[in-house]
Amino acid sequence: GAEVGMGPAAARTDAEGRYRLEVPEGVHEFQVFLAGYEPYSEEVDLGRSERILVQLEAGLPQMAGQLITVRDLEDNQLGERDTTKHPTAVIRISDYTQLFGGGVQASAFELHLNGQVYSLPFDPTENYLEFPVPLVVGSNAFQLRVLDSNELARSHRPYQVELAWDSVQFRAMLSWDVLGDLDLHLFKRSPGEPNRFEQNSLFQHVFWSNPTPSDFGASPEQNPFMDWGYQRQDTTLESITLKELTPGDYHLWIFPYKLKAGLTHAVLQIDLDMTRFAVDRSSFEFELPLEEEDKPIYAITLRVAEDGSRSLVKVDPEVQE
Repeated sequence: GAEVGMGPAAARTDAEGRYRLEVPEGVHEFQVFLAGYEPYSEEVDLGRSERILVQLEAGLPQMAGQLITVRDLEDNQLGERDTTKHPTAVIRISDYTQLFGGGVQASAFELHLNGQVYSLPFDPTENYLEFPVPLVVGSNAFQLRVLDSNELARSHRPYQVELAWDSVQFRAMLSWDVLGDLDLHLFKRSPGEPNRFEQNSLFQHVFWSNPTPSDFGASPEQNPFMDWGYQRQDTTLESITLKELTPGDYHLWIFPYKLKAGLTHAVLQIDLDMTRFAVDRSSFEFELPLEEEDKPIYAITLRVAEDGSRSLVKVDPEVQE
């Protein structure tokens, strides 16, 4: 979001551009800062009712918006305010080299999603791009931002998309801060079975090569869905969604297939019992040096009992020979 300040108070806008400042009456300087845009400043008298229209000057020319579409997983185009039954939307750019008419070349893409910012990878040898947008139950606010090599920016129009589900019992989302290839794996096992990373097994295992398994449960709602991030080698975001949990141990592993030099900071976010109004959220952080490349990392286990009760636990992983 943008940084907003007035007098001694400061705040950051949320996913829908809202903010709150508590400022004493009087004349104050109202300021807005957003990376890649010209700062905005205006003197405001709080002693009277006043409406301020803020228009930030972008550092880049207007984008060719017709090159950018947002679609669901059945390839239906979504409008700026729309509803979908799919837990992932797709941002598609038909030719990113022509976003600014060829005069300016994009060097970075950002997804601003529900108050979080994610870097979006792209292959500079291609001109056709697609990015996943994992959705939560209810309303989702997101926007694509494009930057050039001088970090000047231009934003595409904002979207407000409703995921028309009543609830999701489980979602795991893995994000990281530098471009690389981290793979999220979920294994379902019976309590007492070994917690083992079986990279090539398809049995009750959802990952990039098996994104929609059918052996977790008896109905489609009881089987997980992985977003389509597996289609790109480098990414910074992967998610797994499961509408209805069945008894068992759900072991989550991270496989750093390709890491960049230095340190990669990764966050695994677990959402349980997600509805339009509430969610039970837990987060786990990982610092991954280059030496961890190609070594599976056990993260956490979700244990679902026969009575439906759920808990996040640690289950000792079986040592790999």
